[in-house]
Amino acid sequence: MKARRHALILAIIKEKTVRTQEELSDLLKKWGVEVTQATLSRDI
Repeated sequence: MKARRHALILAIIKEKTVRTQEELSDLLKKWGVEVTQATLSRDI
């Protein structure tokens, strides 16, 4: 799951301008990945 989440984060930020962690979290949710702010913060 972690590797998939990291791959999705990279794909998202390559495609779009992401300004906040909340925005990134919302985009991940569209791909079926629920993530807490703490986890997302560590990931990035």
